[in-house]
Amino acid sequence: MSPEKLLQAEPSGQVRLVGFEIDPFLVMAAEFGERFTEYREAWARATAQTEIPEFPLSLDLEQNATCNLRCLMCPMGSKDYVNPMADTPVMDRGLYDQLIDEGAAHGLPAMTFGYLSEPLLRPDIADLTAYAREQGVMDIRLGTNGTLLSRQVARDLIQAGLTRLEISLDAATEATFNKLRRGGSYGRVVRNIDAFLEERARAGSTWPLLRLSFLRTGLNHLELDEFITLWRGKADFFSIQEMILYEDADIASDQTVNAGRRPEQFTCAQPWQRLIVRSNGDVYPCCSAYGTRLVLGNAQKESLHDLWHGPAMSDLRGRLAEGRYAEIPACRECAEQSVLRG
Repeated sequence: MSPEKLLQAEPSGQVRLVGFEIDPFLVMAAEFGERFTEYREAWARATAQTEIPEFPLSLDLEQNATCNLRCLMCPMGSKDYVNPMADTPVMDRGLYDQLIDEGAAHGLPAMTFGYLSEPLLRPDIADLTAYAREQGVMDIRLGTNGTLLSRQVARDLIQAGLTRLEISLDAATEATFNKLRRGGSYGRVVRNIDAFLEERARAGSTWPLLRLSFLRTGLNHLELDEFITLWRGKADFFSIQEMILYEDADIASDQTVNAGRRPEQFTCAQPWQRLIVRSNGDVYPCCSAYGTRLVLGNAQKESLHDLWHGPAMSDLRGRLAEGRYAEIPACRECAEQSVLRG
């Protein structure tokens, strides 16, 4: 069998994508051509912090600030969690169209459905996907826990043109899954993945590519190799993630792998890569829950382009580029609470 190939790694050390038989980026380049290749080259420059794109290369759009699980490692899983989006838990369709339209005007190449949410709770998610595809977005990603991925939902997403379906499992056994993904059903998610693959094959489609995710904790890290072996013949690629220990999450520090040490060298490329827009329109520079302390403005009042080039983003990028992340409380805490690989 082919060896593991590193496809992408974030400079923070918190996420790495690995593949085996195929390179998903080459598959997408074959489909979308030179524009996709240029997008990935721009992504590499943004990751290296050598270029600020004219517009974010990706938008993370939270369509609903709700979830059907209460995962141990997520702030939303805590019994004390108070949803700050309670007044606007669902993004208005008009705001969504406005964001996609602005992105399209700037050649937006990529987007993600998700943030602190389960996107499949939104019944029109396939319609939202189709609209982004019609407006020229190439790399459309959806992050889900997989519990609501029925055959009909799978068919709808395939037909709508979703590019990447990203399912978080975090376990190779039902017992470990139950500890981490409270309220979920391991057997149901496995059946849903198999059904999705059957529907994709029946449609004769390459899309969406299937990414399975594994967030390493002290409760599951010994299952990583088993997880890869179990799913290697089905997943197109994998995301191996390192925990960020959120203060509001129920997981304890002694359930992490290498808890709570601030690395001497830490940086984050997200402010060069993307913007996050929550269901009420608030805009943030990164996808960490600590990043919610860095609100840049609101997309219902200001353009994303203006916020992207605004003073708050310029100051943030400057401090990160100079290694002064500890001057930014949210960045310092994110770094200190990162559970990095030993």
